[in-house]
Amino acid sequence: MLAKEVMAYWRRVHRRAFDETKYMLRIETGARAMIAISVAACLIAVIWFIGGPNIAYHEVVVRLSLIATILLAFPVVYGWQFITTPAKLDDEATEKITQYEQRRAALNIGNPYLVRDVSDAVSWMI
Repeated sequence: MLAKEVMAYWRRVHRRAFDETKYMLRIETGARAMIAISVAACLIAVIWFIGGPNIAYHEVVVRLSLIATILLAFPVVYGWQFITTPAKLDDEATEKITQYEQRRAALNIGNPYLVRDVSDAVSWMI
C-alpha cells in the first residue's frame, strides 16, 4: 500500500515538473509545438522560393539551432523543476492546511450564548 502511495506521489511530481517545464519553454501543448514547426517550415519554403536556396539555407540553420536549443534545454529545465517540485508541493500543502485550520477555528469559535436544559439550569455555550 505504501509503495502505491509513493509511486503516486512521484507521478504527481513528474507531471507537475513536466507541465512547468513545458510552460517555461513555451511548449504548452503538442498542437502548439506542431503549429510552430509547421509555420517555420512554411516560412522557410517561402524564403526558398523568393530569395533562393542560399538565403533559405541560413534560415534553416537558424531555425534548427533554435529547435536544438529547446531540445537540449528541456532535460536541464525538467531536472531543475523535478528537484524543486517536492518543496513547492509541500509549501502548497502547508498553506492549504493552514487555511483549513483557520477556517475550522473560525467555525468553532462564536459568541457566547445562554442555554437552558430540561431542568431549567442555565449555562453558557460558545
